[in-house]
Parts: sequence; C-alpha cells; structure tokens
Amino acid sequence: MAAGLVLAFVGCDNDHRKDYPEGCLVNSSYEEKTPSASLGTGSIADNDEIDSLGIYLGLSPGYRFNDSSVVGEYALISLKSGHGLFFDGIKEGSYNLNDTPFTPDGPYTYVVIGANAKEEGKSQLFMTTGGTLKIDALSRTGKTIKIAGSLTNLSFEEYSEDLSEKVPNGCKSTIKSMEFDVKIDVD
Repeated sequence: MAAGLVLAFVGCDNDHRKDYPEGCLVNSSYEEKTPSASLGTGSIADNDEIDSLGIYLGLSPGYRFNDSSVVGEYALISLKSGHGLFFDGIKEGSYNLNDTPFTPDGPYTYVVIGANAKEEGKSQLFMTTGGTLKIDALSRTGKTIKIAGSLTNLSFEEYSEDLSEKVPNGCKSTIKSMEFDVKIDVD
C-alpha cells in the first residue's frame, strides 16, 4: 500500500533561496507554513464516488498557475480511491505516512515537494519519508468537492525525477505543519 507526499518547486526566482543548503532547490525546513495559494483537481468515479484528488499548496511567495503549468514552490497531495491508504475510498481521518512505501508504477496516494529552476536547467523532487495527513472535512455537492485538513511533521528525501529511487546523499526537507482548505470543481 503506497502513500507519501511529493514537494515540488518550479521556475521561481532564486532570491528567496539564498539561505537554502548548497545544491538544494528547497528549504531544509518549512516549519509552520500557511499556503500562499491553493488549487485542486479531482475526478468522480463511475459509481458516483470521489475517485481522485490533487491538492496544490503554494510554499513560495511567487507560487501561481500559468497556462496550465505551475510556477513557484509547492506541495502536492495526491489521493487515489481504491489504493493504498484510501483502499476503501477517500474519507475523513488521520493517515500515517510513515513506512508506507511509494511505488512509481501507481496508482498511489502521496505527498510530494519538488523544485525546477528553469534558468539553471535543474530540477529536484522530494518524497515523504514520514509524517501525518489529516482530513478534517470532506464533502461533495454535485460536481464541487470541499476538502480541509492538515499535514504535520513531514520529512522528505530527494528522489530521481521519475521518483523511482532515492538520490544518494540527496537534499532533505521538512514541513512542521500546514493546513489546507480547498474547493475543487470537477468535470
């Protein structure tokens, strides 16, 4: 059963990165973070239940969506019903992300952070190695889904771009806590 969090950073200026560890496109710690912006995507299954959710939470001041691409640092929470922690469906509750191996051949549930410095031709992705995902509220009215919750004590290690393996001696990061409250309109 797979679960995790991926941390992603895409195309931001480097001024806010001046204190980051050398060679790392992410901060070593995000402490208590309030998302600078949020956006969600989702789908409804044939049985009319929530099938999948993707929740993007901005970590950098310049975070924004630009012509279907993400600009700035963000965390992505991906939830897939029928798999991993959500084998019985996406539901309210507290989910331990420790010891839940990520499998890139998915479908899977994960949280990830990543970085892509376009001007330098570099990118980095980070998978959770521990922490907690809590869903406090989940509701659906027609094609609108509302989800609220939090991430706590997350730790991340750098992975290859296809998330198939850890990068030896790679960068690491943490998020002490972050709350989210997102409204998602699905097609």
